[in-house]
Amino acid sequence: MTSFVRIVKGSLPTRKIPSAFVIAGAQSFTSSSSTDTSPATRRHRSLHRPINDAAPMAGTVRRYDRHVFILDPFRGHENWPTYLEESRFLLVADYMQAQRALLMAAHSRSGEQERAWTLKFNVAEALNHPLGAPSDDEDAINAFKDRGLHTILIFSPCTPSLAVRGLTKADIPALVKLLHSVADYPTTLPTALPTHVAVQNLAGKDIFVCAHASRDARCKACGPPLVKWLREEVDMRGKDQVRVWPSSHVGGHAHAANALVFPGGDWYGRVNSKEKAKILLEASSMASPPAGHVLRESNITLDHVLRENNAIRKSKIVCTLGPACWSVEGLGKLIDAGMNVARLNFSHGDHEGHGATLDRLREALATRPGVHVAVMLDTKGPEIRTGFLGSAKTVEYKKGSIVEIVTDYSMPGNSEIIACSYSDLPTTTKVGATILVADGSLVLKVTELRSSSVMAEVQNTAVIGERKNMNLPGAIVNLPTLTEKDVADLTDFGIPQNVDFIAASFVRKGSDIDYIRSVLGEEGSHIKIIAKIENQEGLHNYEEILDRTDGIMVARGDLGMEIPPEKVFLGQKMMINKANIRGKPVITATQMLESMIKNPRPTRAECTDVANAVLDGTDCVMLSGETANGDFPTEAVTIMAKICREAESAMNYNQLSNTMRNTVMAFMGHMPAPESVASSSVKTAFDIDAKMIVVLTETGNTAQLIAKYRPSMPILALTAIPETARFVQGVVKNSYCVVIGSMIGTESILLRALDIGRQKGWVESGANVVCVHGTQEAVPGSSNMLRVMIA
Repeated sequence: MTSFVRIVKGSLPTRKIPSAFVIAGAQSFTSSSSTDTSPATRRHRSLHRPINDAAPMAGTVRRYDRHVFILDPFRGHENWPTYLEESRFLLVADYMQAQRALLMAAHSRSGEQERAWTLKFNVAEALNHPLGAPSDDEDAINAFKDRGLHTILIFSPCTPSLAVRGLTKADIPALVKLLHSVADYPTTLPTALPTHVAVQNLAGKDIFVCAHASRDARCKACGPPLVKWLREEVDMRGKDQVRVWPSSHVGGHAHAANALVFPGGDWYGRVNSKEKAKILLEASSMASPPAGHVLRESNITLDHVLRENNAIRKSKIVCTLGPACWSVEGLGKLIDAGMNVARLNFSHGDHEGHGATLDRLREALATRPGVHVAVMLDTKGPEIRTGFLGSAKTVEYKKGSIVEIVTDYSMPGNSEIIACSYSDLPTTTKVGATILVADGSLVLKVTELRSSSVMAEVQNTAVIGERKNMNLPGAIVNLPTLTEKDVADLTDFGIPQNVDFIAASFVRKGSDIDYIRSVLGEEGSHIKIIAKIENQEGLHNYEEILDRTDGIMVARGDLGMEIPPEKVFLGQKMMINKANIRGKPVITATQMLESMIKNPRPTRAECTDVANAVLDGTDCVMLSGETANGDFPTEAVTIMAKICREAESAMNYNQLSNTMRNTVMAFMGHMPAPESVASSSVKTAFDIDAKMIVVLTETGNTAQLIAKYRPSMPILALTAIPETARFVQGVVKNSYCVVIGSMIGTESILLRALDIGRQKGWVESGANVVCVHGTQEAVPGSSNMLRVMIA
């Protein structure tokens, strides 16, 4: 179960409240005497504090799982009492009491009970709303009141939003118990509640604005205007699937106005102007993007579908090296087919074998001057595996049988015993939890916890071999960030061999990235870290991981063991979107063209999978077994390159660029100077129909920033540093790099760039070219000049 980990404040820019708001709330903020110590004053101290425009908001809301809003169809928010939970108002106290009783009961029981999901309760004004009582009909209102009926809205990540209507006071304990104890409550509620209760899915989006006037003067001043602005924008845009609700006290009033957006579960603070209200709608995808925002619907013609596409490929391809391709000839074919990054999988092989492969790769590159292929070291990582078997090579486990999973890894396994490499298994899992073996081929359900073993019931009949992987979905495991083997792989191979990327397996939190950097040290500081997100803990901590890593890999294999497979695409889209906004490269991996291990052509579903990853915004797509062990490694790269080109040709880059710019301004409020120059270069390129963007770069960061704003025209980067060339050519979307002898002599370098563009067929004489460079030559981080040249 995923909780609201995305609930963060501060997603919108920090600005001072407009003067009208300060005037409107001035007396409330300042009228209290500092010597007034009456109980009422102490209790309502928050009414007199000013809004804090400077304090950081990110992380100020604790994680929780489900949010329940009780609809009030009778009174406006200005008539709500101060403390709803202490009154009999709309049965709020009954909900809170039912929750407290459940939590106390769970606390008194043993640790074998199912996890209790945390609930948050609020009231939302529903005057004249179809989901509330018909307030224009007095008889209907009285009947509604007389029967004691009410409606609630329920929101939870990765599950449908629900409206539960016709509830009575007697229904509350059962409802709260279900929400606390049942993971799949949308399926359970309709049959578990009485027949007079109606449960319906909520389509569209819901925005709740804290407008609890009697609770806090800051909400009184800021909340109602925001509600008004948002409703005006929604009406103007014709978005009948967007609902805006005034809400009761949600906390964090120092950051008013507060807005909560569901079903995503995002909280925003300081939304205190019309401009921010509009930005909130855009950043939260409240308004449908313009036609062609991603797909050029009107331009996808029959000719487009049938003609051959020879466009320049923008997305990059990562290829895993293995026996199927690691000869010099085989590696050369992969390079020619479009390989941008060569991945060495350290879950297999040794330093000697990988070193020999790397030597052959460099030999193949030596015969292809000007071609740059980056090298990625993918760590084995901390993993849990089953042990060895006795005399048999495989064992059949039959459905319904009981097995003991022992933490003594030396014990040979059989049909009744499975050895496990994870010594903390009995304290990490719980009764009722699921354990997956061999990529889910064998499913076990925990029935009993012992001191050094776990008893489990076999859920399906399966034949399993030795040393298979084991997953504990949803559990927080106590494993090191890097194993001893991983550390040796980094220090004894990665650094001496000058690899470009470390793909860190099973990253779970931001501090994991810090530790990997400490292992790399100064000597390996040039190596960039790609965090592989493969478990629920990594998803929960995705924001902090993204802040610290150099890039992301959406590792769908193990992730699909940790979360339901039907949810993987949601995680993929979420991770790609957030990485795009940060401007950090993201790689989508696992089973992209899996059938090509044995077949010369992929399935249509696989082609669609690759295309959709590109449409999602991924910078790179990855091949694993297809190139490492497959029968058709070169063909797999060739077809993947073709799919990327087709998907890219269906995108409206001008719209993508504008949307990215609006989104970044919504999240940051302003841009650092280098990013402003980068985004402006893309805007200028679109405005003047430039055919190429040229960037002079020492580190590749400027090229990366320009690529973030998704230009349709190619980015040509020139650098004197080979490592930079491999980085840009390897993972920076739509970017191509040329290594030059020196960064001194800007004018001559730019003229050379124009020649290169003409040689590649990107520009013709007389075409506009946008150039980005620094006024100081060969100084990293000094790109502050944008100019237009004529080819």
